[in-house]
Amino acid sequence: MRFPGAAIGPDAVLVWTGDRELTRFSRDGARASFTLPFTPLAARIGSDIVAVDDRGSVHRFTLAGENLGFLPLLESPGAITRAAVSADGSRVAILTDEVQVFAHGQLVPWSFEHRRHPGWRESGVDISADGKCLLVHYVTFGGMNLGDDAEGFSITRADGVVLFRYFAQKLPPLEISMTHDARLVAICQHGNQVRL
Repeated sequence: MRFPGAAIGPDAVLVWTGDRELTRFSRDGARASFTLPFTPLAARIGSDIVAVDDRGSVHRFTLAGENLGFLPLLESPGAITRAAVSADGSRVAILTDEVQVFAHGQLVPWSFEHRRHPGWRESGVDISADGKCLLVHYVTFGGMNLGDDAEGFSITRADGVVLFRYFAQKLPPLEISMTHDARLVAICQHGNQVRL
């Protein structure tokens, strides 16, 4: 899975060119690549690179690929299927059987409205760049107010305030991501249709 984002400097740009590979393209035509030591479940490029491994640890690398260390989770969450990381790497959201949020390696309580209803399964997660907003993609069994099974997503803050919610009886196969400030949601359907 390639990740969005790039680092643009005065003389070069750094972009994802593979599941673990980043390539630096210089203005003078030079090109240099490096490979991360693991396949990240989530990653962001900013002033440095933050990437989440399959244990939920947040690793930090320079834009040249030098390892700056990592921050492990202080408790084992189980088998992680999806993850998202804030821009500075201080918060990571992981999906095991359910979404959990960690700040500096410690579990952070987060209120989810759809969990108030019986019968749900979470299938996707994204976190805003500042780590204050969380998008959760979920399926409900019993459909909340729709009567049948329903699928949707919501964007919430840690205090439980719902910033946005959408659900329908059945959504097409999709990937959902937020913009860095959680003001827009990008929905990719069938692998080629993007809606905001």
